Amino acid sequence: MYVLDFSTKPKIDTKGCIKEQVVIVRDAMTKKVIRAYKLSCVRDGALSVNSLNDIPKITNRTYTVYSGSKKGKIVYIGTTIQKPKERFRWHKYNGKDLNFEILYQFTTEEEMLDKEFELIQQLKPWMNKIRHRKQNLNAKLTEQTIERRIGDKE
Repeated sequence: MYVLDFSTKPKIDTKGCIKEQVVIVRDAMTKKVIRAYKLSCVRDGALSVNSLNDIPKITNRTYTVYSGSKKGKIVYIGTTIQKPKERFRWHKYNGKDLNFEILYQFTTEEEMLDKEFELIQQLKPWMNKIRHRKQNLNAKLTEQTIERRIGDKE
């Protein structure tokens, strides 16, 4: 059995027609990418479907947004490119004894970080230290940046 993944944002033209939409076909059990297609609006609402042979190697990475809750209340929103269970185990090992749940999975870093920021702004979980700006995925921090971030705890 296969699952169709429409998680990338479609590009829409001025007439409201889908200019481009990537659709990923995944194995329902393993979530592994089988094939990807690019849908394009040609004219009068007709769709053009093109196979994207290079997409699977790009999209095998899953970008996950998850929550950590305590007593039924979400107290933490996080992201990972690791397998979520491994990330949850790391949190528990480091003292975050929370109930973790996957909220969203995306095929791009940008979508993941946008959703994380949106949820942090909406839910205001107290364990998230940085709430007023989007995170950077795997950003290398200079000493100056680290010093500036010390003040990020609201």
